[in-house]
Amino acid sequence: MFDFKLQRIKNSIRKHFKFLFELGFRFHSAKYQKEHMGYWEVILQSKDLFVQVYNDRGEIMLSIGHAQSKDDVWYGLSVLVYFITKGEHFIGSYDGDLIDKDKQLQRLSNILSKYLDDIRGVVEIKYKGNKENLQKTYLEILDLYRKEYLKSRPTRELQKYVPKRKDSQ
Repeated sequence: MFDFKLQRIKNSIRKHFKFLFELGFRFHSAKYQKEHMGYWEVILQSKDLFVQVYNDRGEIMLSIGHAQSKDDVWYGLSVLVYFITKGEHFIGSYDGDLIDKDKQLQRLSNILSKYLDDIRGVVEIKYKGNKENLQKTYLEILDLYRKEYLKSRPTRELQKYVPKRKDSQ
């Protein structure tokens, strides 16, 4: 059962991220965990990058890490795009039907293909010592997600349940 499910997931990734395979990426690992709400993860690898595509509670997301890194640091696609565009392009949560995995994969594929060359450069720089700027960007992204979440709620009453960062009070 799980092998069949993983094979379907890998086939969808192969279809939507065809450009990565054409660039020399290959499947590195894949796992499916029914006991964790159907969490799955597929990692692709090239000589310099790992691309992690994963499903967490219905939303498919993508993170990238340096293939030679020993510290196992992954950066979300949204953080990297925000960093590359100097804050001009914010990728929020997927706002379509979470059941439609093909649309989610296509959205991520389109974004990744547009920014892959820049992402490769940023991850290489980070690997050589530019962690601080990406960590700062990550905190900015968290703040934007918090604000997006608050805007999407129908009542101000719910805002009290969203924790504020200490440096934004």
